[in-house]
Amino acid sequence: QHTYPRLEIEKYPVESSNTVTYKVFNYRIGKLYTISVTIQPNEAYDFTWKVYHYPGERVDMGKYEAEVCNKIIGEALGTRAIRTIIEKLKQYSNGDPELYCNLAMQITVQMSYDSEKGFGILFNIDTDWRARNPLKVLIDRRCICFEASLLYVTLLAGAGLDVYLVEANVS
Repeated sequence: QHTYPRLEIEKYPVESSNTVTYKVFNYRIGKLYTISVTIQPNEAYDFTWKVYHYPGERVDMGKYEAEVCNKIIGEALGTRAIRTIIEKLKQYSNGDPELYCNLAMQITVQMSYDSEKGFGILFNIDTDWRARNPLKVLIDRRCICFEASLLYVTLLAGAGLDVYLVEANVS
């Protein structure tokens, strides 16, 4: 027996391990660093989520979106690959939080924008889209804004920084 409303997250994991390599530049000392990590199949996945509720029931979807983000970020922070990246960024930034944020952003901006997925969502062509978790973004090297935000927030939260995701709907 289920309680309503309830949230369900469905995961679609990658099938094999992947080694990814990214470069970051410490602009304060003029040094380029290379970060390589191996991501295990159980760590990287696409996901969808649904909220089940009674017909006509008013549901605060923002609450469930926040819950999804917290779960995905929390799981990513528990992986060896993300922990390794965070430790390397901490080492390379030498305790400077501003530099750490810059280095984390350098990783995030190395992704290509997935315009096919982005436009499919924007124009309601792709109604059954799957989001990538932060590790899948690192493997695919492409993402939409939501996925890039999850990656960046994961890297910042893992360094102990207070981070908030804000959703802005512009029309």
